[in-house]
Formats: sequence, structure tokens, C-alpha cells
Amino acid sequence: MPPVGGTNGIPPAARGVRYVGTLRRDRIGDRRTGITAILGVYYSSPADDSADPFDCIPSSLSNHVYTMKTLTRRQFLGTSAMGFLALKANAIRPFASRFNAPLTFQYWVVREPMGTDLDGSLGRMREIGYDAMELCSPASYSQFVTYETTDPEDLRRRIEDAGLRCRSSHFTGDEVLGNNGDNVHSAIELAKKLRLHTMYISSAPFNEREATLDRWKQFADEAHAAGEAVQAAGLQLGYHNHIIGPEIDGKPQYDHLMDLLDPDLVKMQFQIGAGREGYDVVEYLKKYAGRFTSLHLSDFGSDRDGGVPVGNGILDWPELFEAARMSDIDEFGYIVEVGTEEPFEGVTKSYEYLSRLEL
Repeated sequence: MPPVGGTNGIPPAARGVRYVGTLRRDRIGDRRTGITAILGVYYSSPADDSADPFDCIPSSLSNHVYTMKTLTRRQFLGTSAMGFLALKANAIRPFASRFNAPLTFQYWVVREPMGTDLDGSLGRMREIGYDAMELCSPASYSQFVTYETTDPEDLRRRIEDAGLRCRSSHFTGDEVLGNNGDNVHSAIELAKKLRLHTMYISSAPFNEREATLDRWKQFADEAHAAGEAVQAAGLQLGYHNHIIGPEIDGKPQYDHLMDLLDPDLVKMQFQIGAGREGYDVVEYLKKYAGRFTSLHLSDFGSDRDGGVPVGNGILDWPELFEAARMSDIDEFGYIVEVGTEEPFEGVTKSYEYLSRLEL
């Protein structure tokens, strides 16, 4: 009999176990594990009650820890509707009341300690509670920052040894689009060695504040060509904005760019701090719902002069995350990017706020 009630494309157990399953987020020490979800109800032949219910969990989640309740078909049929609803409500309630997505930090904001003590700094970020790091490409950003190692495989191993994931990285515009588009191939090879999922162009290879609409059209064409090559390699290309304005022909340049870029070839990473220009970032998340795969998180004060730790400014974060859910944000797509004089201060305060935030 086909599965009944499955969600989010999660397949039934390969050997056909009969159960009602709940996948629940728990904590083990400081380690975040799992997500909150109702897996659904599955049926199979009565001969195989020994199948492992964990067979239904996608391999991409295999590094997390889960608890699952199982019922035989007889137990399921004997369960009252009220009891089932209570089970369901109990499973969902933690997700509905607290922000509990994995949190990522951006390498840039802790680049100084990372450049002199990589392993110690990675360990400290893990101790704070972060689950992942978004990198800045060691091939192109070495002109701006110091790296203890620029060898991608050594860098990946040390990130993983610290208990962190690295699913995305920033690449300069020239690193992806330069040399008439040929540079994208070396960027792809670097991304593969780092085992990335998404390559974000961190900015266009020209002065964005002075660019004409024709220059943005050229950029979109170049990004589409690169996006096709990146997708052919099994990866995804994205673009990270630093600003929303200025206006071109009476419309913010970011809106022009959203019109020009193919949403399948180039995903969007939204800079929440761009709201310092006076734009309503929550309305932008709603306006372009479905286009964003990650967010750079920072707050700002009423004077909109510089960024502050998340939760220490004027933004309504529950409202912002409600708007963000209208897009398919990547598993590690909530990325804290708060620069402070003491590098760890901003990321620590931001984590503390987000880890107790009720939605």
C-alpha cells in the first residue's frame, strides 16, 4: 500500500515498517540535533515488523541524532483521534515556539583570530554553539585577509574536526566571472574540494553604487553563464548583495537585479544589514518570497549607523523570520555576520539572543 501522509519528500522505510513517527529536535550537551517534523504514517505487509524506522531518514541528515516512536498497525488502529492529535501537538510545539534552526557564522567577522589560530578559533565558535561556518574563498580573499592555511582539503578537514559544517563560501566577482567567464572552472574545482553546496558571488566586479542598468544587464548575462557551469558541476551559484539602492530610473538597483536574474540559475543571499539604507528588509523578504536561500544576519540601531549584534537593535526578528520562511532557506542558511571590535563579542551576543528567541 502506498505511504499516507508523508511530508517534505521524506520516503517511507525501504523495508516497509509500519509506524507513526515523530522526528524531534533535542540537545546533547551544546550540540543541536535534528529538526521538528511529522514524518507521517506508512503501511506494509504484515510479515515484516522488524524493519528499521530510521531507514526513512535521508542520508543528508545521517549525522544528526533522532528519537522515534513506533506503533504496530494494531496499535495504530486502536489509537484514539484525540491521542493522535495530542502526540502531533506535542511534537510540533517546540518548533512553533522557539527559533531552533542551525546557526552559521561568516568567516569574515572572525578573520583575524582565524588567521593566527584556526583550530582554536573554530573550537571556540563550536563552544559558543554554532553549527557551521560560511567561508571566504582562500583563493581570492587572501588579498584581504590572512589564512593559516589556503589548502582547501586541509581547511575542510580542520573545519570538520572542530565539529562544524561548511556548505557555502563567498567568491569575488572576478574569481567567478573574470577572464571572459573562464575563471568559473577553477572556482568550481575549489568548491568541490571544500565540498560546498553553494558558491555566492560576494559582490559584482565593479562599483555597484555607480553602475548603470546596462552594466547590471551585462552582469546578469555573465552570472547566468556561470550559473549554468556551476549547476552542470552539481553545485549552485548565488549572489550576495551589500546594498539595495541607489535608484536607477526611479527603482532601487536591487529590484532591477531581481528582474534580471534567472531564479533557477542564481539564488539570492540577502544582507539584512542593507536595511541601514532605510529600506524595509522584512518587506523585501515578502516581496521576493521564494528567491532567497540564505540570510546574513545583523541588526542596527535607530540611527542606522553601523551594525550591532542580532537582537540589540530595532529589527523585529520574529516578524523577519516569519517572512524568511516564505523562502526555502538552506539548512545552514541563517548566517550571523556581525563585526565588533572584539571579534567574538558580536557572534556570541547574537547566538545568545537567537538561541532563546521565541517566535
